[in-house]
Amino acid sequence: MDDRASREAGERLIERLGEQGVEYVFGTFGTDHPTLIKGLAAEGDPTPIIAPHEMVAASAAHGYAQVTGKPGCVLVHVDVGTANLVAGMHNASRSRVPLFVLAGRTPLTTGGDLPGSRSIFVHWYQDVADQHGLVREYTKWESELKTAANVESVVDRAVEVATADPTGPVYVTLPREILREDAPPSTPVRTPSNRTSTLDEATRTDLLDRLRAAEHPLVVTSYLGRDEGAVSVLESFAETVGVPVVEAAPAFDLNFPRDHPLHFGFAAEPYFDDVDLLLVVNCDVPWVPKRGRPRSDATVVHVDDDPEKTRYPNWDYSVDVRLRANARRVLEELTTAFDPTDGADRRERFRSHGKSLHEEWHESVPGAESIDDITPAFLSRTLGDLLEDDAVVVDETVTNTPSVLRHSERTEPGSYYSYCSSGLGWGLGAAAGVKLARPDATVVGVVGDGSFVLGNPIAAVQMIQAYDLPHLTVIYNNEGWNAVGKAIADQYDDVSFDPTAFTRFSREGDYSKLFAEWGCHSERLSDPAELEGAIRRARAAVADGSHAILDVRVTVPEPPSTPPERAVSSEQST
Repeated sequence: MDDRASREAGERLIERLGEQGVEYVFGTFGTDHPTLIKGLAAEGDPTPIIAPHEMVAASAAHGYAQVTGKPGCVLVHVDVGTANLVAGMHNASRSRVPLFVLAGRTPLTTGGDLPGSRSIFVHWYQDVADQHGLVREYTKWESELKTAANVESVVDRAVEVATADPTGPVYVTLPREILREDAPPSTPVRTPSNRTSTLDEATRTDLLDRLRAAEHPLVVTSYLGRDEGAVSVLESFAETVGVPVVEAAPAFDLNFPRDHPLHFGFAAEPYFDDVDLLLVVNCDVPWVPKRGRPRSDATVVHVDDDPEKTRYPNWDYSVDVRLRANARRVLEELTTAFDPTDGADRRERFRSHGKSLHEEWHESVPGAESIDDITPAFLSRTLGDLLEDDAVVVDETVTNTPSVLRHSERTEPGSYYSYCSSGLGWGLGAAAGVKLARPDATVVGVVGDGSFVLGNPIAAVQMIQAYDLPHLTVIYNNEGWNAVGKAIADQYDDVSFDPTAFTRFSREGDYSKLFAEWGCHSERLSDPAELEGAIRRARAAVADGSHAILDVRVTVPEPPSTPPERAVSSEQST
C-alpha cells in the first residue's frame, strides 16, 4: 500500500511537482498556504526558495526556467499576492518562458464547517469575484483545484501546457478546504515523447530556390538561442548559405556569436533598401514599421512554432510564407541541402562588410584616458573585456540594452539572457534564478537604475543572501527614466516644459551605502579610470562568497546622426 495515500491534497500536490521534475518552488507565502508549507517541509523535491516579494519570486523562477527549460514554479498569496505578480507573468508570457503559478484562494466556507474554513477577518477582504481575471491575459491555461481527486491531473496538465511550444505561464488557484482534503493514492507520471516534424519536399525545394536566387537575404531572430544547440546550427546555416544575421532587440537569448563577421547587429531596418529575402526565425517583433519596412518586392518567410502570434491583439506584419515548425530543424535541413558554392560570392561580400562594421563599433568606444565620464558603451565594453567567454550576462538595462548587446560582445550559447523589457523589475530576481540554475557560472546582472528600484532590491538581496547566490550586479545609473525622455523626444520636436522634471531622479541617492549594510560588496563610481579596478574588486568579492553591487553613474550621449547599423549594397565589392 502506498504510504502516502493518506496525505492531504496540498501535500500530494507538492509531491507531484517533484515527480514532474520541478526542483524549486519560489514562494511568497500567505495565510492560505499552511498545507502546502507542510508538503514543502518534507524531504525531497521540490525545494522551497523564499522570496520576500512576488515580483522577485516570479523573476527568479523566470530566470531559472529560461536557463533550464523546466517550468519555474511560483507560489503566491490570494488576489493581492497575485496582483503583485502580474508584471512578472506578463514578462514570462511575452518572453515565452514556462512559468507554473500556484496561488491561494480565499476559503470557500465561513463557519468552520470544513478544515481550512475562514478564520480571520482578512479572508472577507481578499475574496474577489474573478481572481483569475487578474492574470488571464498572460496565461496559456488557468484552472482551480476543485477536488482532491483531481490534484495529480491538474499538476500534470499545468506542467504539460506550460512546457509545450510555444511555452508560457499557467495559473492554478487552490482553496484551503480542498488542500485539506485527503488525496487519492499516487499514480505513475506519464511523460509523452514530443517530436518535431520535417519540411515537406515542396516546401524545402521552394525555400532552397528562394535562398539561391536572393542577392541580399537576411535572418532576423530574437529567441532561437533558447535552444542552445540551435546557435551552432544558425552559425552553420549562415556560413553555408551566405546570409547575415540580425538579432532583433530585445534579444531574449544569445542567438548568434556577436563577434562573428556575419552578425550584422541588432536592427533589421537599416538593411531594408537592399534585402530581397527576409527569413524571420523565432521572433515576435522583427522590425518596427515606423523605422522602416521591407521592400514591397521582398519575400518575407516566417518560421516559428507560433507564426500567427494570436496572443497579440495587433500583429500586422505582412508575411509571404508562414511555417509552423521547429526552427532548429528547418535550419538544419536547409543547411544540409544547400550547396555552399551557391552562396560563395554573397558570403564573402557579407563577411567583408561585417568585419568593417565590427571595426566601426569597436573604434566608436574611446579608452578611459580619452573621456571624462562613463558612457554606457564604455561600461559595456570594459565589462565585456573583463568577462570570460562563458560568463553569463543577465540584462535589464532597457534603453542601454543596445550598448550591452553590441559592446559586451557575448559569443557562447547561454552567455546572455534578457526579456521583453515590459514589466520592469525583472533583472535582479532573474539573475538570482540564473545563478541558481548555473551555480558554477560567473553571473553578471546589468540593470538600469529604474529597473533596479522596481526590482525590489532589498527583497532580492535578502533572497540572494539566504540561498547563497552571490553574483555581480552592475547598475547603469543614468539617474532617471531615460525611456520616458526618449518617448517625449519621439513625439515632439519641441516642448514648452523641461522634460527632465518628469524623468530625472535625485542625484543624492547612494545605493552602495544601502547595500553595504546588508553585507554586500558595494561601490559607487563615476570616473572612467576607476571602472576596471572596481569590476575586478567586485568579482573578487563574489568569488569569496559576497554579493557585489556597483552603482555606476553613466552619462548618456546624444543619439548619433547616422543609424547604428548601415546597409550593404549587393553591388559592394569584396
